[in-house]
Amino acid sequence: MTWQQEVPPTMLGENLDHRRQWQHDFVVEWHRLSEGCADLEQTTNFAIELYAPKGNRNPVEVAREEWGGPL
Repeated sequence: MTWQQEVPPTMLGENLDHRRQWQHDFVVEWHRLSEGCADLEQTTNFAIELYAPKGNRNPVEVAREEWGGPL
């Protein structure tokens, strides 16, 4: 199943592309899982690395799997 955002988000009036939105959603979930203790730069780099092999999946699910399982 391919992940797709229902409503395209906007940032300063511009639509984010799928890659950037996916990475953002991954980082937000990873930050939640870490209870706010995740390093933003490291998490963003991790999201960038994961996008190529897993970008067609839901980033929230990917973050949970990479964290260590569903939460």
